[in-house]
Amino acid sequence: MKDVHIIFTGITALVPDDTGATVILKNFSDAPEPHQAYVLAESAALQPGSTRVPDEIDNHRRLKKVPATLSAFYLDGKALSIDEMPQTGFSMNTLYILPMTAAVPNPVHARFSQTVFASTNPRIVSGRLKLTGGHLSATWVAPKFKWGFAEEGPFDQFIAQDVCLNFQTDKEFITLRMTDAAGTDVLKIGSVGGLNTIEVRIGNVPSEEIILDDELDGMSDCEVDRHFPLYYTMCHTPPPAPLRYLYGHTDPVGLPHPPQETHSHRLNQVDLIENPPAEMTFALIAQQYDAGVRTAPVIRYGTAGGHNCPPALWLP
Repeated sequence: MKDVHIIFTGITALVPDDTGATVILKNFSDAPEPHQAYVLAESAALQPGSTRVPDEIDNHRRLKKVPATLSAFYLDGKALSIDEMPQTGFSMNTLYILPMTAAVPNPVHARFSQTVFASTNPRIVSGRLKLTGGHLSATWVAPKFKWGFAEEGPFDQFIAQDVCLNFQTDKEFITLRMTDAAGTDVLKIGSVGGLNTIEVRIGNVPSEEIILDDELDGMSDCEVDRHFPLYYTMCHTPPPAPLRYLYGHTDPVGLPHPPQETHSHRLNQVDLIENPPAEMTFALIAQQYDAGVRTAPVIRYGTAGGHNCPPALWLP
C-alpha cells in the first residue's frame, strides 16, 4: 500500500458538505499581488503516461537556482480529480485549520459564495477538487507564532499553513486529472527513491513564492498577512468595511508539538544541497538548525518557513 499526501496551501478555500469537502482555488491573476494556482510534484515521481508538460517555475529574486527536482503545473480553470481517492469515508480534524468565522464572526459573512462555488469560468475559479474520502488535517504550523485579527491582539491562534488529505492506495501511482473545456490532462504521480509515500502540493500563492529562498527562521517578530483579504471576495455576503488583516506575533511559549513533528512532507523539505537525502525531513533539519549544526541560508520548498497564507475553512 502507498500512503498518499495531497497538501494544500495558500489562499485555498475548504468548503465542507454532507459528503466531504470541496477545495476552491479562486483566480487572483488580476489582484494587486497576483496569485497562481498550481500543482507541484517531485519530477522523479512523474510516471510514463503523464500528458501535461511542466510549467516554468518563477525564480524568487534571491533564489540562485530552482531545483530541477520539482515540477509545477499551473491551473487555469481546471476541475481536478484523483482516480484513487476513496469515494466515501471523508473525515477532518479542524485543529489549527483557520475558520473563516474567526475573521468574520457573523456567520452570514462566513458562508462561501454560491456564485463562486458554481462557476466554471476560469477567470473566476482557477481550480477545484472534491474531497470524498481520506482524512484532512493540519500538517504544518509555525510553532513560534500566534495569530489574530486585530493589530494589537489578542494573538490567540496557532494556524496551519499546510493542510493535508491523507489516504492509501494499492496502486504504485495516483492518476490526477485536470479537466477544462478543452479536454483532460493527466498526471501519473508515484513515489520516489523506493519510499512508500506519494506527495502532491496544490496551492494558490504568488508565483515567485511557489518555491521560496530564505533563511529557515525567516519570520519577523510581527507579521502581517496582507493577502488574507483576498478571502473576503469569496464571501456569499460581503463583510462590512474595514476588512481585517491577519496579524501574527511571536509567542513566548510556542507550540510544544506542532503537527509536522509526526506528519512531515518531502515537499516541505529544507534543501541545503541540490539533492537532499529522502530521510532529511523538515523536522530533522529544523532541529539541527536550532542546535546550531546548520546555520547557512537554505532553500526551502513551499511553506517550510510559514510564509504562505493559511487555507481557510468556510461554513457550508
